[in-house]
Amino acid sequence: MKIISYIIGIIVTLAGIIGFFSAPILGMIETNTIQNIVYIVLGLAVLMAVKKGKDGLAKIVGIIFAVLGILGLVMSGDTVIGIIQNTGTGNWFHLIIGIILVAIAFSGKCCSTKKEGYSAPAQPEAPEAPQQPQNPQM
Repeated sequence: MKIISYIIGIIVTLAGIIGFFSAPILGMIETNTIQNIVYIVLGLAVLMAVKKGKDGLAKIVGIIFAVLGILGLVMSGDTVIGIIQNTGTGNWFHLIIGIILVAIAFSGKCCSTKKEGYSAPAQPEAPEAPQQPQNPQM
């Protein structure tokens, strides 16, 4: 699942970069300058979360995307919260990215550095050697 989070980070970062050069990203998602910057920042945050093993950061980014997608679908107007372009394709992009990232992050398989599968059993502590009584008069 870590690879999926990594791919999401790359996709979002690239979407932000491409948005500066292509009016609609890949002819589908209308963006503005602020939205492109937000994409780059959030995409890099996901990549950093995967690299550093920070599930909490991935959860936050996923929630941000999910909320943007939901708000975009229920709100009317040209922008969501005055920043993000309100287009059908963009809203679905936000919602899908958000749901996937939230699901992976809350499952604990997003960014955690713990190895999955076999874990070695805990080693029992060695018993302490009995101590001899200390008598300075001997």
